[in-house]
Amino acid sequence: MENASDEVIIQILVNSSLPEFNALCRTSKKFNNFCNNSPISERIFKEKSYKDFSPNIIDFKSIKILWKDFYIRIYKLQINPLNI
Repeated sequence: MENASDEVIIQILVNSSLPEFNALCRTSKKFNNFCNNSPISERIFKEKSYKDFSPNIIDFKSIKILWKDFYIRIYKLQINPLNI
């Protein structure tokens, strides 16, 4: 079960921008584990998606795509819509 400090790290990652997220993931082994551990990173990217994207965008997510992949694709589309 997660302890309080784990939940704090998760919320820091959820509330960071993608560039900040990537920097944090390189900060320490513990952060990196949260970024790359599939069940934890899926939770983080699911929460980030619901925080950062409208429900209409989230409706496009297929059950076959990971939350992390979905988030990164939509993020890239938003910052550069003509370079898909």
